[in-house]
Amino acid sequence: LAGGADLLGPEGVEALLQTVRQLSTPERPCGATLLLAGPNSFGGALLAGAGPDFDTILDGILAGEIKALVCLEADPFRDHPDPARARTALSRLALLVVLDALPGEAAQRADIFLPATVPAEEAGTFVNHEGRMLPFAAVFAPGISIRETGGGNHPPRSYTGGTPGDQPRPAWAILAELQDESPSLPTIRKEIEARDPRFAGLAALDPEGEGRRVTGGGTSAGAPAPLPPHCEPGETLRLLPVETLFGSEVLSSLSPPLASVTPAPHVLLHAADAARLGLADGESARLSTALGHFGVRVRTSDCLAPGVVILPRLRGTPIEVFIPGAGHLDCLIEKGGTA
Repeated sequence: LAGGADLLGPEGVEALLQTVRQLSTPERPCGATLLLAGPNSFGGALLAGAGPDFDTILDGILAGEIKALVCLEADPFRDHPDPARARTALSRLALLVVLDALPGEAAQRADIFLPATVPAEEAGTFVNHEGRMLPFAAVFAPGISIRETGGGNHPPRSYTGGTPGDQPRPAWAILAELQDESPSLPTIRKEIEARDPRFAGLAALDPEGEGRRVTGGGTSAGAPAPLPPHCEPGETLRLLPVETLFGSEVLSSLSPPLASVTPAPHVLLHAADAARLGLADGESARLSTALGHFGVRVRTSDCLAPGVVILPRLRGTPIEVFIPGAGHLDCLIEKGGTA
């Protein structure tokens, strides 16, 4: 059985695993695979441990206990499920330092911005959804094009061994120097191994190899909380934000060639729900949630669960505030609005 963890949430994941346990027998074993939201979600969860999570950090900022924040390739202004609370807290910081390769809102608001490289320009390690450590090597060195370095004229006549404009470095290397640590990746990998036995073997991995599973057994969440009552006709619907092929992923959302295939903001409704609400496929509608009111297009399908609304997240649009994996929201969908 396969399931998307960002869509199922903790309760759904536990329900999926419980179903696998009930179906599995010695004669016919049943397994499960959980697809995570990003390429290093597993690794991020391992390093996060028991916290503190970002909500705890926001509490500390609001209480005046935290005065400065360093964002390492993260944009809490755009990726926190409660954007109003995040903006309120972050506005009270005395110092915001951002290490990133992307022109996000955090980078624009930073007191100190340190440009970093993207994965193709650096070496590192991801832990995939099965818990396998997969190192990767840089594909090419970053640099600024001749069009930029030459200012529209002749390229620079200086002879150097580096690429013009190659000052950006991996965020992990910048962070290491800020902590007076060695910016050497082999050294950092050995230190990770020494501090956390689960990453044993990391330093010896080859980018051309098959990687290695992290050691140690995982732990399952406790008993899931009871799910909210199912939506009945006439009541609010359950809104589930999801990732979509074009428009959700941050790097691809910055690509002008992909703009032509990125859809307009829309929701997916069961055909019966749409008919009950007097909405037709392709019609404009008004989506109302605790995060505000939004204009969307309606798309209908018989393959959805009644009472559920699917909302693909599109960066750079008003519906960017809906974060996949943050749980469901109650919503109303009415005629009208401008998509």
